[in-house]
Amino acid sequence: MEHGSAPRRHGALPPLIVCLITAAVALVACALARHDVEARREHYTRQTAGGTRTLTSIAKGLATPALILAVLLGLAYLLAKPHW
Repeated sequence: MEHGSAPRRHGALPPLIVCLITAAVALVACALARHDVEARREHYTRQTAGGTRTLTSIAKGLATPALILAVLLGLAYLLAKPHW
């Protein structure tokens, strides 16, 4: 019989942790970039500010679902861990 939980045996835990950390860092970076653009309007051209907003919106749109899924999978792991 194999020892260890199913996520450990199948290597699911490290990618889950990486996904969680990456999504959180992406959301923080988006918030900082938007804050910087808004706080220092005179340093950015209108085109640069628009490009920054577009890129941060895309990053936020990708990071938010990844973060939610990572949290849900983490909770599922913690709740199901005794049953594996």
